[in-house]
Amino acid sequence: MTKNTAFKTMTWFLAGAAASLLYAAQSGEKTRKMIKAMSKDGYEYVTKTTKKLTELGQDLYHRGVGWAEDTKKSVSSRVNAIAA
Repeated sequence: MTKNTAFKTMTWFLAGAAASLLYAAQSGEKTRKMIKAMSKDGYEYVTKTTKKLTELGQDLYHRGVGWAEDTKKSVSSRVNAIAA
């Protein structure tokens, strides 16, 4: 999930939460419980998404390091072959 998609998803989530509060005819206690549950769900979603994005970033970083090392070896061996 891209950063932009995660932001859009969170925005829609918060907009839905706000809309539900405006139209809900509940007691204050029920509303507070609902807000607490929705906040917990939102927190879990953001935490899970952040973890996935962090893992993806680390994977891409390590792949890039590997590609850079392979390229360095390849260029180095070609330079050495030309110089020899």
